[in-house]
Amino acid sequence: MVLHQSWLHLSTIVLGLALPSWASFENTAVVRSIDLGGSLVYATTTYNVKALEDGSNVYVFALTEKEQETTSWMEAKVKGHSAPLSLENHGLSHEYVPDLMALVWCAVAQVIISSATYYYSVALPKALDTNQTANLVLETVQTHAAYPFPPEAAQNDRQTLMYDTDLFVLSPYKTLVQRTKFK
Repeated sequence: MVLHQSWLHLSTIVLGLALPSWASFENTAVVRSIDLGGSLVYATTTYNVKALEDGSNVYVFALTEKEQETTSWMEAKVKGHSAPLSLENHGLSHEYVPDLMALVWCAVAQVIISSATYYYSVALPKALDTNQTANLVLETVQTHAAYPFPPEAAQNDRQTLMYDTDLFVLSPYKTLVQRTKFK
């Protein structure tokens, strides 16, 4: 047990040294709504972000490998604004996290991000100063994310669609509160 705690502490220190200056945000709340619309899955994730330093203007979103594979459309906006923000795809990138792993702080648990994490960044229309907040909305449409269950059924048997997702939204930032809703 002591070895595990030491490793966790060492990982935290390594993460702190490896984060570049873009780590100037904190997620005060993340709310994800998932609308299971048959063969398409609509996910809307709202990030309430707080700037931790003056001039914070680039926010980074993270997708799991599964989300990356099934996402066919995505758009980011500042909540209440109609103009979408330009998303820059960094792909499977090690620029934002150490090569081995990074710790993402959630209100409930520590989640380990593997190297199979895809990153997108947006430039905010106006840089935020320390403790200023903004609400960012990331909308995605996923195809081939739901699958029939059971995989095969007779003519009169019941068959439903299943959808698997992670409980927590990945983020390279400290996250205080997260909630996922299904419609």
